[in-house]
Amino acid sequence: MPGAVALTANGAGDCNEVALDWSSYDEAANGGDIREYRIYRSVSPFNNIANATQITMQSGKSYRDTGLACGQTYYYAVVAYDVNGLHLEEVSPISATTTDTVAPAEITKPVVG
Repeated sequence: MPGAVALTANGAGDCNEVALDWSSYDEAANGGDIREYRIYRSVSPFNNIANATQITMQSGKSYRDTGLACGQTYYYAVVAYDVNGLHLEEVSPISATTTDTVAPAEITKPVVG
């Protein structure tokens, strides 16, 4: 059975997205037969994937979750599924809060009214 996936989450940016990365996950050390990763999200902490929403499944090791609310904290877990469908149900999610760190565009022609 695949082991737990450690990931990082970064909510800094334009205030409506979170970047997830689990590129350090060693597939060879976890059976070498990973079929896909499923990403789970919730607005409250959870420790079982049944208590979160699956937002996508993919084979890559990074994901950008978009269309989120600004200033909201989200909790994420990534679960590895092997070719037989084996996976962990219990997870240790991490949190990220969407924040606006993008500077506003420069005003080039102000209108004085």
